[in-house]
Order: sequence, then C-alpha cells, then structure tokens
Amino acid sequence: LDKPPEASQKPHFVFLCLPLPSTSFLPLFSNQD
Repeated sequence: LDKPPEASQKPHFVFLCLPLPSTSFLPLFSNQD
C-alpha cells in the first residue's frame, strides 16, 4: 500500500491504521496535535 505524503506530516493518523487500540493513542496524538 502506497503511503501518501500526508501520513508523514500526520503521525497520529498512522496510529489509527494500526491494529492496536486507538484509545491508548488518544492522549498521545492529542498532545502532538
């Protein structure tokens, strides 16, 4: 799958694609955003 350049600028978006629970990443990407 080709990753668009937007994914590089938005690391939190990549976390959503991961099979891991997004709830754990909620506080993480919230701080970066």
